[in-house]
Amino acid sequence: MAAKKAEFYPTHWKKWSQAIEDNRVMASPGLNRYAARYRAARLFLAVNVEPEQVSEEWSRGFSALLKVFLAYTAMESLARSLPGRYEDNIKGFSKESVKLAQQIRKNRTLLDFLFTEISNAKLKPKLKAFADSENNDVFWVASAIRHLVAHGTLTVGGANARSMEKAEALLKLADVVMKVSDEKFSEFCSTRLQASSKSGVRS
Repeated sequence: MAAKKAEFYPTHWKKWSQAIEDNRVMASPGLNRYAARYRAARLFLAVNVEPEQVSEEWSRGFSALLKVFLAYTAMESLARSLPGRYEDNIKGFSKESVKLAQQIRKNRTLLDFLFTEISNAKLKPKLKAFADSENNDVFWVASAIRHLVAHGTLTVGGANARSMEKAEALLKLADVVMKVSDEKFSEFCSTRLQASSKSGVRS
């Protein structure tokens, strides 16, 4: 049986939408954008290309990079929509994952490329620390991929993402990013709805 549309939205999106209908909270264009981008990332499977023009390996690698990009842009939308400063919110999405970090480090070509091409002075040392196994925060790798894909710098070859193993690590990275943003939205939603229930007014 095909999954219902609502199942591809953030876990608490149905509750949040109902609260808007009940006038318990105000609708937020930013949160609507987050939900739409999150759903796009969840629904995205692969690019549809002419098989005669590109290899299956290229398609697989490019699809994995795009999945990370979509997942991260959804997370960015949420960070911009939550209370507080974007810079502070986005830091709260960091995610330590020893197993995934080890998988990503097997692709040294990707890490070297990211470090070389990223110009952000705050991000570069984070990437180096990750590559040197000083931390296991996969958030920084996802951030770098998002920026380089958006600017058209990162290619399948540059990311060394053609093999099944390398592409799979990127897909797992995208899943982690979506899971973290979903958890953050659930926390926000629960807190806001609880507050609105106690106050009895729109928040």
